[in-house]
Amino acid sequence: IITTVNYLSVIDELHEIGFVMGDDFCVTPLLNTREAKDRLFEFDRKILVSSPEHAQSKETGGGLYLLDPVKDSAVKILSGKGRDLCRLPDGYGWIDNLRGLIFLDYQFNETSICELPANCEAHGIVYDGKRNNILVGFAGRDSIGVYNYDSKELINEIRISPKWEINFKDNHHINDLCIISDSLFFSMFSYSGNWPNECYDGVVAEYDLARNTLVGPVINNLWMPHSVKRVWGKLMVLDSMRGQITDMNHGISGRFDSFIRGFDASDNYLLIGASEHRYPEKAPAGAMNIPLDAGVFIFEPKSK
Repeated sequence: IITTVNYLSVIDELHEIGFVMGDDFCVTPLLNTREAKDRLFEFDRKILVSSPEHAQSKETGGGLYLLDPVKDSAVKILSGKGRDLCRLPDGYGWIDNLRGLIFLDYQFNETSICELPANCEAHGIVYDGKRNNILVGFAGRDSIGVYNYDSKELINEIRISPKWEINFKDNHHINDLCIISDSLFFSMFSYSGNWPNECYDGVVAEYDLARNTLVGPVINNLWMPHSVKRVWGKLMVLDSMRGQITDMNHGISGRFDSFIRGFDASDNYLLIGASEHRYPEKAPAGAMNIPLDAGVFIFEPKSK
């Protein structure tokens, strides 16, 4: 019976000698809690990361990166003031706030570009396969642009409220998008449109694409929310200022000190992007530190 925390190396040695696991030896069940930790270091997936840093060069700064956690490497693929990235039928759509909506093939070669409205501050992007459209969150216009995938033309602009047409300000600050059937879910800093007044009544709201109507909030009480996605049957969102991953029932899957934005899931893991803290002066009162680093957390929610 193996009881050392270095059980993996002992197992390898016993296998080399000719012993059979289960017949000749076993590992104590007391080490089951260590398994999640050891499996974490075997996570072998490539991770795409988009950076919005304005300064950029061929190897650093804003752009699109491919991370390899096994090799502990980060390779820059493209330069740009990068925002969200989504998969399309023949490649990817990537938002570059300096150039527009960039279309890439699966090798990340640029195939075409679609100009976006001036000062729209595009953030999130999602492909609507049912209607063959691309939707882009325009934070600077309090709206969601709808582009036909084939023609690349803007065919509609979904308004959240009439406020922008009155003051031409970013009132709601729309971030990221998710489509499930006919429902468009999107995160925004302020449902009431009072973000310029330091009111952070953040939500994930639902818009009915079939009936062209705003249904209303489905997740409330969020503080600067970002990525929203359906994971493991649940609609989840990043409550970025609190550093929490939460769902529709306010269940918290994980909590971090960082300002988190951007996440995905692979197997039993969540991949969470962490930015240099954008608003350190607004950090939660209970925060023990304010991280200024950036990177990706590879997180297993069950074992934490």
